[in-house]
Amino acid sequence: MKRQHLLATIALALATPVLAQEPQTPAQQSAQQREHVVKTGDTLWDLAQFYYHNPWQWGRIYEANTSVVENPHWIYPAERLVIPALADTAGAPAPAEATQVAMVQPQRHTRFYTAQPAAPRQAQGPTVLTEEVKVEPNVRPGDFYAAPWLEHPNSLKVVGKLVRVRQTSEVARRMHEAAYPFDIVYLGYTSAERPIKGERLVLVNIGRGMGGYGNVIQPAAVVDVLSTERDVMAAQVIQQFATVPTGALAVPYEEFPTPSVPKPTPVSNGATGKIVGFSREDAMHGLEATAFISLGSADGVKIGDELEAFAPERSAGPVGARHVLPEEKVADLRIVRVMERSATARVFHVAYPALESGLPVRIVRKMP
Repeated sequence: MKRQHLLATIALALATPVLAQEPQTPAQQSAQQREHVVKTGDTLWDLAQFYYHNPWQWGRIYEANTSVVENPHWIYPAERLVIPALADTAGAPAPAEATQVAMVQPQRHTRFYTAQPAAPRQAQGPTVLTEEVKVEPNVRPGDFYAAPWLEHPNSLKVVGKLVRVRQTSEVARRMHEAAYPFDIVYLGYTSAERPIKGERLVLVNIGRGMGGYGNVIQPAAVVDVLSTERDVMAAQVIQQFATVPTGALAVPYEEFPTPSVPKPTPVSNGATGKIVGFSREDAMHGLEATAFISLGSADGVKIGDELEAFAPERSAGPVGARHVLPEEKVADLRIVRVMERSATARVFHVAYPALESGLPVRIVRKMP
């Protein structure tokens, strides 16, 4: 609450409101500060790409929000970030190619914007005007890449292990040994099958065990291999989700399976399972919590499927005066990553605060 109040004071003193009263030209937009409400999966890298058409400008956003962003490794849903105008920070104009993009894509469009082509003109017929369509899938790439999953560590295809961080930025030096986007890391080889220059890898941390389902595998960063030497390979961090410690394991990068349609459709008699556990051992789980469920690809689960967690019928009251309580929905979850016997789900709606391990779930909306 304190951080939001401080950000509101900054915004009132410096910023132009996000929703302008009149439409603005791209030139007017680039000369004004804006505000961004953080959503799940957002990173400073992505925000710089979206607002400045240049991800390397992430530092401008970080420096403008140090009162809100305590550690640039993480930004959290619902945080309100000031997006400074390029002219207000370093005085450098936006790249020419970014200006061209801004002129053809109005600011109101999101990164998932697509335009529906206009219907061809018919001979001697009226001109047909079509509306622009915004297609926004219910699972974004950021949700997928940042999502932990359950797997036995000895089943991971490990191709390297982090042995050193070559810190190249002042921010990284202030953060001691923590790797940071655009820093260079050195990875020792762990198998005869060596990555090649240009290959993309994911650095992961091994978390606590979840019984027969394996351990929590937490993605920490995405890196691109820059060179391969005799003993180590050099790679650059291009996206980060968590702390990248020495010893983090490098595994192959998996492409985000873009859904053919943006939304799932309701189903009846969907597969049922249970919540195996949560990525964090919080006292109370709510919105944005990450849960692991006992359903996977073997059960037909797909990324984008939606589930209900529910409290089944149960009896309550003293002996001799028991009453049956009806089934009640506890929360809605959305699948963001799928393994063979388990899946990772993000909580996007809570009916009442009773989420816990062991609670039954069922699929209520499915992707085709």
